[in-house]
Order: sequence, then structure tokens, then C-alpha cells
Amino acid sequence: MSFLHIIKSASYNTDGRLLKWLKSLSENKIPTEVFILEDNNIKGVFKDNDINIISISLRFRRCFKKGKGYVFKVPELTIKTLSYIFRRKPDVILFHDLQHYLSILTVLLFIKPFTKTKVLWDLHELPHNGLTSNFITKKILRFMLSHCDFLIYTNKERRAYILEKINHREKDYYILNNYPSRDYVNVKKADLPDGSINTLGDTPYILWLGAAAEGRNFNTFLTTYKNYKGKYKLVILGKVDDKFKEEIDGLKREGHVFTDFVPQIDMIKYIDNAYFSVVLYRDTSPNNRFCEPNRLYQLLTRNIPIICGNNPTMKSIIEENGGGIVLPDDGSSLETMEMAMMEMVDNYNVYKESEYTYKNTKLMTWDSQFDGVYKKLLEL
Repeated sequence: MSFLHIIKSASYNTDGRLLKWLKSLSENKIPTEVFILEDNNIKGVFKDNDINIISISLRFRRCFKKGKGYVFKVPELTIKTLSYIFRRKPDVILFHDLQHYLSILTVLLFIKPFTKTKVLWDLHELPHNGLTSNFITKKILRFMLSHCDFLIYTNKERRAYILEKINHREKDYYILNNYPSRDYVNVKKADLPDGSINTLGDTPYILWLGAAAEGRNFNTFLTTYKNYKGKYKLVILGKVDDKFKEEIDGLKREGHVFTDFVPQIDMIKYIDNAYFSVVLYRDTSPNNRFCEPNRLYQLLTRNIPIICGNNPTMKSIIEENGGGIVLPDDGSSLETMEMAMMEMVDNYNVYKESEYTYKNTKLMTWDSQFDGVYKKLLEL
């Protein structure tokens, strides 16, 4: 069985879900290739162990800024994708996420009916609202979802939403959460990298994983954090939006904040040494409401206490496993954020020393779920 991944991603090395896919397929001795468009738009071919990585570039990306010129970029990406598929003739094509609507539709219409090629779609995110609200594009999405051989959803809440919205017929499906790998969960506690956060001294730190953005209610958290800046440092592992850059730079100069962008492999070093963390997704869209909280899993499985919003998936995880505080809202309210921070600080040991949490989160691994995916692949 030859397996081809089609993906658009920020970068190969930082795409945690893709890397977990590749590791699991390799462990099950399934030959794999990756056809990828990265943000750097650099063309090249390289190997990662025995896996061929084909990185492509788009000419129209040089002509149009990010978010512009899709009428030119999308057809160019589709032509290059189809050209590679025709040359390689893989047994199984796995499309990642939503950037390949046109490629998926074309494969389903003009390749799949005349070959034995199987088409899988790993829906990292929910389909765009504009497509699900338009009668014509909704019918096209229904056709695509109904004719894929195998659909992978990132959580049960997103699957329920897509089924209700699109009303498609699944040939087969599986829920594959963004859980960490078994190796990540079981590895011994990691030390902080030398010469990084150590510059802040021995003061415990609160960890913010991902973008410091208004869309993740960072403004509410930052306002609350400033009440505790003498007691805790703040570590941000992600891009700081321009709106907060001046304020964060000021806190950095005062020695309260450390920021960095680190690869997935080094993330655990900062997670393991955090005092607690805050994970928020602003409830402005179904995609955010039914978030698949990779960051929350990374923290919870390393026994780091968490404050999170009441988004359905995060709420159910914390309520079932303990180890954190669920806000009554998505994190937009300054009052409830202040109350949650006070509760975490005053009763920290209650959340840190939860044996129930530690025992149950050991079951939340990518590997345990992928066993079911592998069985499905053998049935294709």
C-alpha cells in the first residue's frame, strides 16, 4: 500500500499532526510520501528517515500577498497536485485539512472512478462558513464528503456539527483526536534548555502556548496576569500579535516575560516546568467553539494545571479528568478570569496533585486511537 499525504502547512517540522501520522504509518510499515506547500514557498525534495518530502512553490504567491489572489493560487496548487498524483499513482491519498477543496473534488470526479485509488480526508478544521451557507457550495461539499472512502474527524463534536450542517453520507469514518503520542506522555520530566528562560531566574512561570492573539482572548488573560507579575513570570511560545507587542516588550524589559517560537520536539521542556497554563479559544465561530485543543492535551498529559474556556470539548475533558478550572464563558470576561486565577493560585495543590487526572490522561494518546485507524486502512 503506497500512501501519499497532500498538505498545506506552515512548515513540515512544526506540523505536529502530520508528524504523528508519519510516525504511526512508519511503525506499521506503510510506505509514505509527503507532497507539501509550506509558508516559506520554497521548492525542494528531501528525506526524513525513509520518507520522501516533496516541497513545492507557487509562482502566484510571489505576485500576491498572503490572503490575496486565490483565484490564481488555488488552480496552480491543484494543477501541481494532480500532476504529482498522476506521476506517482498512489494507492491511498490522504488530504489534510481544507486547503485542497478543488484538488479533492477533481480527484473524486476524474481519478477515483477510473482507478483503485482510495481517497481519505483528515478534517483538521471545520469547512468554511461561507461554503456551508451557500446552496451550491454546500451540495459540492456534500458530494465530496459522501464520496471520500474514509473521513477522519478531530473530535466527536466537530463530526456532529458537520453531519448536521452538510447532511452527507459517510462511507466510513474515525475520530482521531489531537492527542499527544505515547512517547510524549511516558517520557521522563524534561529540563529547561540552557540559556533560555533561565534568564528570568527561579520564579515560577505561567505558560501561554500558541499565538498571543485577541482571537484567543489573550487580552483578558494579560490584563489579569499583570496583577500577578511580581509573583509569576509569563512564558509565551508563539507569535505575539502587533496589538500586544508594545506591552509585551515592556514586560520583557522589566524581566517579567519571555517569548520564543520553538519546534514541537522542544515544547515539552517548557511544558514540564510550567507552574500552570491558560488555554482559551474565543467563541466567534463554530471552528473555535468546537476546538480540538492540542495545547490542552499536551499540558494535561504532563500533569500541568489548566484554566480553560467553556468550549464543549475542553469543558468535557476537564470535567471528566480534573486537573483544571473551566470558566463559565470562553475567557472573554475579565471578572471570571480574575476569579479563576485567584482560585488557581489559592488552591494550586488541589489541581496539581490530582492522581485521578494523571491516571486518566495516560489513556489519552494518539497511538491508542491510531490502532483503530490502522485496522480501517487494512479494510480499504
